[in-house]
Amino acid sequence: MPGNVIDLSIPGARIPDPIIVDANLIVEFLVAPLIEGRALPRTAKNARRADQFFSELHARNGTGLVTPTVFNEVIHVAIKFTYKQVWFEVRTGILDEYRRPIRDLTDLYKVDASILRNFEGDLTRLRPRLVANGLLLVAPEGLGAIASGRTYDDELVHLICPYGLASNDALMLLEARRLGVYDVVSLDAD
Repeated sequence: MPGNVIDLSIPGARIPDPIIVDANLIVEFLVAPLIEGRALPRTAKNARRADQFFSELHARNGTGLVTPTVFNEVIHVAIKFTYKQVWFEVRTGILDEYRRPIRDLTDLYKVDASILRNFEGDLTRLRPRLVANGLLLVAPEGLGAIASGRTYDDELVHLICPYGLASNDALMLLEARRLGVYDVVSLDAD
């Protein structure tokens, strides 16, 4: 096993310190409340688990580490669901406004950067909110060497294939290893 995933569905699950925090917890706890409506559906179970984790992290004065990949995923989800919310709001009049067919969110993203510019303030305020909730953002230059001695690409493939990990999960794990941390807390069972 390449590391330990802390399952928040188990009552009294021990949360090590420090711990890598998966993007899904951050999205559920900090991003979802920013983006209300149909664009980002929340489940009561996941919201409760995220609240539980951040309450415990705060109570213990613990540190949750946010790797570069995790932060990128959080930003990606926030942007995607911001555009999705706009898509729901203006779908009926979208052809008239843009004078060209908008088939999906990617088209909307490419033709209307003003949506992203309007969301910039929320994205800028995200980092201080992360820090205020016990999270430490790790910059890429803060990662250590790859302990196995493999090249970056070889190590990534080595993590993806044997363990059946998605590429971003493997990359998060690679970053965690480079920080000397082997525990990840996530809303995902894998």
